[in-house]
Amino acid sequence: IEELEAIEELEAIEELEAIEELEAVEELEAVEELEVSEELEVSEELEVSEELEVSEELEAVEESESRSVEQDVHSELEDVEFYLHQGLFDNAEQLVHRLQESNPELTELQDKLDEIESRREEASQQETVGFADLIADVEDDELFGAGDLLGETQGEDGLTQELASEIGAEDTETHFNLGIAYKEMGLFDDAIAEFDKAAKDPRRLIDSLTLKGQCLMEMGSLAEAEEVFRSGLADRQDSEEVCMTLNYELGLLYQTTGRDKEALECFQVVADKDMFFRDVGDKVKSLRAQLGLEDSQDDDQPRGDRNRVSYL
Repeated sequence: IEELEAIEELEAIEELEAIEELEAVEELEAVEELEVSEELEVSEELEVSEELEVSEELEAVEESESRSVEQDVHSELEDVEFYLHQGLFDNAEQLVHRLQESNPELTELQDKLDEIESRREEASQQETVGFADLIADVEDDELFGAGDLLGETQGEDGLTQELASEIGAEDTETHFNLGIAYKEMGLFDDAIAEFDKAAKDPRRLIDSLTLKGQCLMEMGSLAEAEEVFRSGLADRQDSEEVCMTLNYELGLLYQTTGRDKEALECFQVVADKDMFFRDVGDKVKSLRAQLGLEDSQDDDQPRGDRNRVSYL
């Protein structure tokens, strides 16, 4: 019995030790699982943090690129507006098309194309909208009174009258005004082309010839300018106003090239008709002094009208 009890006690002890060992193992496993779980959580948090940082960096880069694109587009659109203001619709349209190729997602570019087309149509209807500001500074008394001469010459040249009726006064005025605008901007070749078109109308023939001659003088084509002025004199010798105007321009041309004697002759023609036509009196006096000629003017010479308007 004692041996049996001893055996049972031993078994109980072994069973208890086994249970304790099992509990220790389970506790150790629990601790290891907890550590693994904590490590996993830390790892996940680290990955999330890294992903967040990468995402923020990407957003910053994209935002920077977006701002750069917007600035580039804005700068290009400013150029478009400049072209539109100058009436250069084709240049503006080409620039917007290039922007569309690189930025197809921008719907505002299509709106800009529509605006360009609208403004082009408006300009084509008004014809001279782009030059209104330039022409506004040209005073009426700076132009010629050639329109008043139409009644004097209506029967002279049937072909000229026929051309004028075919072109129409409105188109002629458009070419004439464009020529003035081009001349003011220094675009003398373009101005001459417009004056040639405007010269088909008898009311603008002398105006156009004279302004064309001035453009040629500005370009240094003095021989051609002289030919233009003389052609005007040959066509309208019976008009006193035209003779004075063209002789005065010829005088300026000769004076520019050092042909003082010929300049004096032209200015004298003008002075004989009107001593107060622009500054012709001063020019005659100055040239006579340079050439060593005595001043032969006296009070009986035609003096003209002090209030007479110069049309150039």
